[in-house]
Amino acid sequence: METNFDYCDKERAWFSSDEPRWINRIRKLAARFPDQVTILRQPEDNDGCIVARLPQRSLQNVVISPRKYSDEELTALRKRFELVRKHGHPSEEKNKPKKETRNDDQNA
Repeated sequence: METNFDYCDKERAWFSSDEPRWINRIRKLAARFPDQVTILRQPEDNDGCIVARLPQRSLQNVVISPRKYSDEELTALRKRFELVRKHGHPSEEKNKPKKETRNDDQNA
């Protein structure tokens, strides 16, 4: 599987991919913005690879789409982050080297 972003200039970009999730995203973008997104080759006609030309800023919307959280989710996230700030992340405890304990009775 391969995905390629090629920035031609400041305004436009070329995009190609044979990954189904990217194919679906580009098709949705083309349906929403037909005047800005041009699909040059469909996967059915191009060995499973979609090729499109689109504005660079639209790639940012596809790649980095901000998640919208509910108020309850935000409250839960804040509490979790506060616990991590106070006590550290749980995975950090697993990765810490264990201290060697010396028992004089066993070493004697």
